[in-house]
Amino acid sequence: MVITILGWLISGLLATVVTLIVTDIQKKRHEKRNYQLQLFKDLIAYRGDIAGGLPTGNFQKAINQIFIAYNKCPEVIKAFEAFRKSTLYRSNNPAKDNDKIIDNLVLLLKAMATEIGVDYSFSNDDLFTKPVLIGSPVVPVFHPIQKQETEERH
Repeated sequence: MVITILGWLISGLLATVVTLIVTDIQKKRHEKRNYQLQLFKDLIAYRGDIAGGLPTGNFQKAINQIFIAYNKCPEVIKAFEAFRKSTLYRSNNPAKDNDKIIDNLVLLLKAMATEIGVDYSFSNDDLFTKPVLIGSPVVPVFHPIQKQETEERH
């Protein structure tokens, strides 16, 4: 009788511990996936920061978190490193550099989308590089040289 009760207690405790461990593992996986998804959503939502809209800084904030959220995703990390290096090490040809940066950004976003299961097969690369900018204000660009020449004429 004592052995039976002891067996029930041990089996109950063991089942509880296993349940807690499995629940904790599932919770961590769920949180990581949500973090990855939110980061991807932020990058997509704030593409306007690099596409001519008013910069908010949110794209930059999100892009710098990729290695944390996707650190166990080799394809994403490889694409992130290519993108990061293309923004850091530039040549004397800005047009060529920008093309390389955009190409690497597209590869990065595709790798992230694939990792979290977002289907993008219905569109081309414009989906990632050309955000919808409705009613975005035109920001005037001031050129100090032109301003000085105008002031000298008056």
